Amino acid sequence: MDTFTLDIDSVARQLQRLASDVTYWLFRANGGRYYDDFNAGDYVGMGWNSITLEDIDNYRGNVDALKSKVHDLFPDDKQPGSTAGQLQRFVYALKKDDIVLVPSENSERYLIGKITSEVYAETDEELLDDKRHSPYQKRRKVHWLGVIDRNSADPALYKLVYAGHTLSNADEYKDYINRALFDSYITDDKIHSTYLVNQLQDIDMLDQSTFTYSYAHIHKLLFPDEKLISKTNVQSLGPIEIVGGITCVVLVSGLLLFAFRKEIKKASFKFFGQSVTIEKGETKEESVWKIERERRELELKEREATDKHIAAQDEHISNLINNASKIQQFSEDAVSAMKNIDITTSTELISAIQKANRLTENSSSKNKPES
Repeated sequence: MDTFTLDIDSVARQLQRLASDVTYWLFRANGGRYYDDFNAGDYVGMGWNSITLEDIDNYRGNVDALKSKVHDLFPDDKQPGSTAGQLQRFVYALKKDDIVLVPSENSERYLIGKITSEVYAETDEELLDDKRHSPYQKRRKVHWLGVIDRNSADPALYKLVYAGHTLSNADEYKDYINRALFDSYITDDKIHSTYLVNQLQDIDMLDQSTFTYSYAHIHKLLFPDEKLISKTNVQSLGPIEIVGGITCVVLVSGLLLFAFRKEIKKASFKFFGQSVTIEKGETKEESVWKIERERRELELKEREATDKHIAAQDEHISNLINNASKIQQFSEDAVSAMKNIDITTSTELISAIQKANRLTENSSSKNKPES
């Protein structure tokens, strides 16, 4: 690869967007016994079939009455009050678009999905479907987003998965769940992008601090008024999560990619109808990055819609050009630290850049005049 194009809008469109106003839940599959059924059937279910949805609705707001019903029908249940609360929570607290995390047996894997339906009662005939082997009648449909392995998840999740209830609020663990599932994603117009330290032995503090210091200074030079957050729990193998504005993080990450990949000689960074081209020198002596501003002509309507964006981006592009040598040095320092302690860029972000680059190339080739 000699050149690549980083269209920030296009990259952002390739990334997963997660709502911040939904609730996260730990949902047990009878100790993991029905984990595969939930996965294959695209649902989560709750037991105690003798208590119907109609019963729960009749006792809405009266957990003591539902507790008595549980006690009468399930005399061996030693915690009827807890069971009654679980049933009401499943019917009334769980909502469409909420996120559920389902541990497998021994909690070796975590299945994560989004609730897509209201609560419903499965019929006996449907319960005989070969893909569904759990007897649970009270169900909600789920779109599964993915599976994470316990060994690759943040240790903070261990405490969550050993909670005793069938259905437990997991909002406290949102960030850990999101990061384990997507190493780059967007929420509330902020991008969360995770770099991974792969070195197994003790991490050199200077290399780790050099990486975060250099990243932060590139960001400050380009976006002096915007806040950047770093979340890290690194002693050996572990994540460094960067949280900031979409344009900020994608641009800085793209600059590091440009510095890291020796085979990339030229890169074009695009912002709302404008772009900056950066070119590496041919020799070591000519290693200073050459940065030039480009501007494409916009149609009148398009220009009216993007004038404010262009004005905002003008400042950042000027910052990039005016601070070129500093940005190059910080980029190279960050890359050196990445190599020393084996830090890798978010796979989702790299994939988004590659997809966006292919879309840009395809669009350009279609727009070329025929010879």
